[in-house]
Amino acid sequence: MFHSRCRRSWLQCLENKIVTVLAGVVAFLDMNRNLDIIRDMPSDHWAHILWLRILHSPPACQLHYKDLLSPETRQELGEIIPYNTGVHGIPFTAELPFSWLLQQLIESALTNAENSRLQESEEISVEHAKLDLVGRVILDTPYGNLLNAVSAERGSNQREIIMAYVKDFVHTKYPCSSPKKHQILCEALEISSRQARMDITSLDLMPALVAVHCTHSLVMGRLQAFQDIEQVWPQVLDAVCQMREQGGHALLNTEELTLDVLGLLLLLEQLEPQKEQLNKEKGRAEWLEKVKTFSPVIQRIFDSIDNMALGLGSVCLGHMTGARCLWTRVVTMKLFLESFSAKGSKENKKVSENLVARCMPLWQLLGEKADLKKIQSLEKVEKFLITVNRAVLQKLSEKLGSCSYCTSPFEAPPVVLPCRDKICQKCYNDLLALDDHCCPKCHRGIPADFDKYAASAQKDISAEHHCYQRCCNTFLMSVVSNLCFGGDTAPEDAVIERILTYITRKTSSQGLGVSERLQTKQMTVFDDLVDPTPVVRSFLLKLLIQKSDEHVQQYLDEFLQQAERLCHQKAQHNSGILQFSLMVIQCLEDQLHETAAMEDFDIEMKMATRSISLAVQYIASPAIDMAKMHVIANARFGLMTAAKYLHMLVTEEAITKSSVFTKMLRQAKELIEMENFDWSRKFFLKQLCREFGTDSYHRICQWDETRWLALEDPTNKGKECADRYIVCSVDYQKIRDMVAKTLLGENMTHLETMLMEMASPLIRMHLFLAIHREVTLKYVQPDVQQDQALAKAVENLQTFADNTKSIGNANDLHQLLQNRFGQQTPLLNFQLGQSLRDQSILCMLFHFSLVLRNCPEKKNFLHPLIAMATNPALFTNSYLPTMPQDDLSQIRQVLTGVVYYRCPRGHPYAIGECGRPYTESRCNECGSRIGGTNHTAATGNVQDSGVDQTKTGHILGDANQRPNISPSERKLSSQACALLRLLTHAALLLGCDVNTQAVSSMVQPPAVYDVCLFFWNHIQKDIEQLHRCVGKSVDDIFLLLHFIFHQISDGTRGVAIGTTPVTLSTKQEREEWEERFAGIFISPCLQVSQP
Repeated sequence: MFHSRCRRSWLQCLENKIVTVLAGVVAFLDMNRNLDIIRDMPSDHWAHILWLRILHSPPACQLHYKDLLSPETRQELGEIIPYNTGVHGIPFTAELPFSWLLQQLIESALTNAENSRLQESEEISVEHAKLDLVGRVILDTPYGNLLNAVSAERGSNQREIIMAYVKDFVHTKYPCSSPKKHQILCEALEISSRQARMDITSLDLMPALVAVHCTHSLVMGRLQAFQDIEQVWPQVLDAVCQMREQGGHALLNTEELTLDVLGLLLLLEQLEPQKEQLNKEKGRAEWLEKVKTFSPVIQRIFDSIDNMALGLGSVCLGHMTGARCLWTRVVTMKLFLESFSAKGSKENKKVSENLVARCMPLWQLLGEKADLKKIQSLEKVEKFLITVNRAVLQKLSEKLGSCSYCTSPFEAPPVVLPCRDKICQKCYNDLLALDDHCCPKCHRGIPADFDKYAASAQKDISAEHHCYQRCCNTFLMSVVSNLCFGGDTAPEDAVIERILTYITRKTSSQGLGVSERLQTKQMTVFDDLVDPTPVVRSFLLKLLIQKSDEHVQQYLDEFLQQAERLCHQKAQHNSGILQFSLMVIQCLEDQLHETAAMEDFDIEMKMATRSISLAVQYIASPAIDMAKMHVIANARFGLMTAAKYLHMLVTEEAITKSSVFTKMLRQAKELIEMENFDWSRKFFLKQLCREFGTDSYHRICQWDETRWLALEDPTNKGKECADRYIVCSVDYQKIRDMVAKTLLGENMTHLETMLMEMASPLIRMHLFLAIHREVTLKYVQPDVQQDQALAKAVENLQTFADNTKSIGNANDLHQLLQNRFGQQTPLLNFQLGQSLRDQSILCMLFHFSLVLRNCPEKKNFLHPLIAMATNPALFTNSYLPTMPQDDLSQIRQVLTGVVYYRCPRGHPYAIGECGRPYTESRCNECGSRIGGTNHTAATGNVQDSGVDQTKTGHILGDANQRPNISPSERKLSSQACALLRLLTHAALLLGCDVNTQAVSSMVQPPAVYDVCLFFWNHIQKDIEQLHRCVGKSVDDIFLLLHFIFHQISDGTRGVAIGTTPVTLSTKQEREEWEERFAGIFISPCLQVSQP
């Protein structure tokens, strides 16, 4: 009995071991349904024979026992999953036995061959030398040897073997949704090999198999283009198959790859508009949406097709020209419909209704050879606009008539002169340009205060017609920028000459004895829209500068000369010359900045050094010409760049001092200290303060190597930050001025009387702000303790506080007067010689504290911030605003078929294919090492357990670990997130003065130093992030914050009171509160702050 039981146990153990191993062997053999070959093929078929020979050859099969073990435990796997090598894990049935092994061999050999120096000769190219070299390498492998032997034995089966490999190869590169698509891609690869002169059907077996890979490397971009087309329009496959069945198309009867071009043409045909479709608003919206969906794919193909490794053949090139013309027609129609969209005023809607139904003639006018870089197509657009203009005016005024002077038909509502003569807008503009105040027909006088709009026959008609012309101008500018000047090639000469006529016109003297003059126009084909100032707009100038190759340069010079004549036309108005000069300088400067933006720090600083060096030599020249404008543009660019890197070095400490920086700074100093020329210093300091704030300027002036920048002694201490409380209201300003007067000895009763007369509910807040500004801030001064006048004023204010009931708790004012706002946190009080940045932060914190304590009607909605500042113990287990959260559960619902892991710091990432790590990378969030090798996860990386790991409290870590760019969280933009995060940190820092232990318990991981300093550093980081993402100076950021505080305290900005305080006890509640807070207080303020 005992031996029998042992035998059964032993057999069971053996069976478990063998079954596991056998399962692994079967899974390996059935990769890509490899077992189907041995099952379905007859025994004398080459695939059946090859399959068995590989199985019997361990070196060829490459199956090892270690591959069946778990990489973590080195034990047999408990579960075996058959693998496949199809792209995105899509299974397929292999045609060539163990083809994945051959694919790995060829890819490895090609990688090694890339490092070999292959010699080209008259008899053989480098590509064919590579085919021969890699082919011999594969032939020497056990798999290659077996394959070659089977092919030689079976004689005529070489092509069948090659095509079987092609079919398997395509499955590993492209998702084949149907057998038809698979067949089309295989044929495309075969045709491409012939076009690339690596015909897989004429080469020997091994070189032919290698040629499959080499051909694909050349053609993969074009095949991917077809994939992209299918992605946005899945019906393209059926359309191609239908064309193949019908036959006869030139793209189907050629020995070159045409699949991508054919797909592009079919896609563009879907965008051909139909009259019935565009006549209805719903149809137009659907057509525009389709264009919007297809546009990225189409534009990407046009942009990349010329750079493909396997270029277009002659047949494809001809059809690509037609495709570009068709796309030009589509884009032109799209721009027209968008320019005349029914948005805004009643006139806009009328214009839209009148015109969108008339756009089909534009499609027909452009024709099949539309090319807006050629004058013929541009003239057709002009003709369409002018024709429609007449039709619109006819509909508006019923009977047009003609001009009393030039007899031309009216193309705009006529101007009715006091003498009752009706003249066209063009003739009236000529009178203004020639300074002629007489009717050109009867020569009667025209009063100086004559208003042509008031005198128009139909004022409403004029407004509607001008609305139409504005839409036309918008359309024309879009056509010029997107189609005439779009792409890499410049338009032809005639197009540029014609476009110049859109912005200038000549007056017609008609024998009045006055010489002709030039006038500028808004970018338009109509002569009546004259620019009231003699300044050519910069729109065309920028386009010409961007295309400043030899082909365009002559027109740029002509344009600038013409514009200069316009300025000198009224030489008494120097503002015209100044505006023109500034416009040219800004365009040239923009070009320098765009070039520098593509370079690294050192190259940009070298560019700045060269620009400043050029300015040093020529900027003092009295001449005003194009050469001088180039010099000024270089000076501005160089000084702006120097200011940026000086700020990065001294204030942000983001870069280190280098020889390149030193040379740039030395050159800038030479320009700034030029004798009798102070523009450079003024511009540099203005740029430094405007972009980075006055605090940055003062810190730079205190740096030993830039003390020469200071306008006064940089060692002078006791500077006070600017008063940003001024954004509150006029009441604050009045109270502040009265407090200042009391410091100078004025009777305190005047302040008391003013407070009694004011009816604002925010009087107490404004008084505290005024005292904080005028009294408490004095503690940064070095002689504050010896200031007897200040001490007397403080004593009087303390007495005033004790005797004035409207102030409330007098103790608060006593603490403020003694610079003890922070009772347990000295960090909240002003310090002797404190920097302007730190002073500004303290003022921001004080204002924020007052707002949170004086908004009773909004206390429930603002409860999260109020509680963190006044009773932080209530929020120790809450989800704090803007803190990151674990969204993996939502991601799982969208992205399936992958295994999720977490980096050492808990950030999730996904692994596809088999779901086990086989390569290493870096975490996008924290930079930790993720992934692994040999199916073994890197240290600290673990598979996700599926449990939500969102944490309560503050989880950002130390401030210096945060990125310089503000991220977005949930539904918050990066700007809104940065602002709300700063308010959260400010509230927590204020809470430290109430309950430091409660605030400390919120920090995860725990702060390694003083928690007050911890949040102070986070506020500093928030300010830097806001400076970058909002695009404003630090001074402006502080101003924005105080403006937000004012909006919160404003009683007119309503917030639903709510019956219970917001507690942020769930992730959902936090997300909803963040969105509401940003929508009510942050977004409107950001919009107002934009120029």
